[in-house]
Amino acid sequence: SAAVTPNGLVIFGADDGYLYVIEGQTCRLRTSFRTNGPIVSSPMVAETGNNRNKIYFGSGDGFFYILSLF
Repeated sequence: SAAVTPNGLVIFGADDGYLYVIEGQTCRLRTSFRTNGPIVSSPMVAETGNNRNKIYFGSGDGFFYILSLF
């Protein structure tokens, strides 16, 4: 499942090991992040203040990631 931020970014993981962030209205790729395993869990987005969000997700490589999203 994808996560959607309040400003319309769509975030999802894929079997290719990448976490993708796309703009919901244009479907333009904003950024991606590579892990060493498939991402089969749903990412979670939490606002941390100052309109900054953090993305939390696990990967098949055995690691749990926390990324800042600006």
